[in-house]
Amino acid sequence: ITDEKSYMNALRLRLGVALIVLWFLPFWLLAAPIANTISPGDAQLIAQLTTAIVIAQTLIGIIGFYIAGGQVKMILKNSKKREAFRTIRRILITGKVEGKT
Repeated sequence: ITDEKSYMNALRLRLGVALIVLWFLPFWLLAAPIANTISPGDAQLIAQLTTAIVIAQTLIGIIGFYIAGGQVKMILKNSKKREAFRTIRRILITGKVEGKT
């Protein structure tokens, strides 16, 4: 059960970070080309599509911060502050929660 729990913690941290990265990518730039393929020259459709993409990305970012934040909080609580960054980096790279094994 401990291995499964640590796997899920690593998975949550990785998922949260991936969602945060998706939040930073400028997907809204794709709104104009997509809207022009649907209805060429429709400025209102471009604005609506851009707004929808921005809202969706913001929700993705909030969910990512919530997921990753819970895992980071747990890591900070269970390790020294100096080791926290190294622990988070190690989990992201290796996917293993336990440090020395």
